[in-house]
Amino acid sequence: MRGTVSLLLLLSVAACSRKRHDPDKFVSRITAGHAHACAELSTGRLACWGDDRAVHGADRAVSLPSPVEAPAEMKKPTIVASGDSTMVFDETSSKLFGRFTIETPLRARTSTFHGNSSTACALDVGGILQCTRETAAWLITVPTFAFKAFALSDTRACGITNVSEEVHCFDAEQVKGDTRIPGLEGSIAVGVGQSFACALSKGRTLSCWGKNDVGQLGNGSTIEQARPVRVVGLEGVHSFALGRSHACAILHDWTLWCWGDNTHGELADGTHEPNGVPRPIPGLFDVAEIALGDDFTCVRTNDRDHAARCWGKNDRGQAGDGTMLDRAVPSFVKF
Repeated sequence: MRGTVSLLLLLSVAACSRKRHDPDKFVSRITAGHAHACAELSTGRLACWGDDRAVHGADRAVSLPSPVEAPAEMKKPTIVASGDSTMVFDETSSKLFGRFTIETPLRARTSTFHGNSSTACALDVGGILQCTRETAAWLITVPTFAFKAFALSDTRACGITNVSEEVHCFDAEQVKGDTRIPGLEGSIAVGVGQSFACALSKGRTLSCWGKNDVGQLGNGSTIEQARPVRVVGLEGVHSFALGRSHACAILHDWTLWCWGDNTHGELADGTHEPNGVPRPIPGLFDVAEIALGDDFTCVRTNDRDHAARCWGKNDRGQAGDGTMLDRAVPSFVKF
């Protein structure tokens, strides 16, 4: 009898493994907005979950706790979720869904679309920042120099200039003003949270500045910093992302480290206590991509499952696991 039970358990585990190890559900890209996330699957399918207003329109006051097919009318489209919007584009055209739905003349770079609660912006192929606000036209309204990268939150926007590789920030609400952030020459990536920002150097170290009430600057304190300070304990940063008040980074060994706010379990440590020092996420390896929403975190892994996992705030279904309960540990997105 015991042998029979053991055999049944083994068969059950094997069946579950086979079910999750489905090549048709391999995730090749993942991005996140304020309260929604989207993914591209290996089959070319586009799927989104969370706040449906950011996917199918502002009049859709519903939640999507499980992924649904995303709108796409293009060949081999790419999808990017950001702010309260979702952009789908291919090599020749782009369309914006969510807070406002418009066809755009913009040929955007795949990694440079960002939105917030009132504005959507993207870099064109020449590095010029173009923005729109619920109109049918894209407006070139931002400083005249070209950017190689930029990031946008509800309050601030920052970009890295093409030539000098300096970090410049400006008011996101008015889309104007310009402040050069000292000491960040040669930066290769920039991110913006609610009231803080970070930049990645060519030496693969991360520096942050701004509000620090829950340790979001990662320097071991909760003191606000007007100038960039080094995030402690992180060397060989491959990539990073910022949420409303938390941050995560993938290191060269493909482990994931997070810090800052943990009210909804954003740091995946099983608690709800903030942490001002980066710590590794237990049980996560081969992390290939991270996407942070306001108060939740998603990753794409390069293990045998090529899966997506999310955790943190889940009141709109941001975890994509079929529930609407906050998750303090990583949960598989159920495609």
